[in-house]
Amino acid sequence: MSKIKIPKSWSDITVKMFRDLYPFLIMEGKPILKVQGMISVVSNLTLDEVNKEMTIGEYDIARERLAFLEDWNSLKDVKARFKIDGVRYSIDCNLKN
Repeated sequence: MSKIKIPKSWSDITVKMFRDLYPFLIMEGKPILKVQGMISVVSNLTLDEVNKEMTIGEYDIARERLAFLEDWNSLKDVKARFKIDGVRYSIDCNLKN
């Protein structure tokens, strides 16, 4: 499989990625599916491609690099309000109780 770019921190996660990651971030009891879903979102691969084309070594590297996604406390450093093309947006970063 060709090299895929894996984000290294929350600052590398786009709003769209976050929206697509959210169901996997809150998923409980299915750790393999959770990691496969996160890899799929950040790499633009389908779940099927992640399952069929990634080697175990590539999967393990991607899983390790995405470990920051489990650190919800680091979200407090993300700007919750921002402006794009004159439109103001806000994100509720208080996701887990």
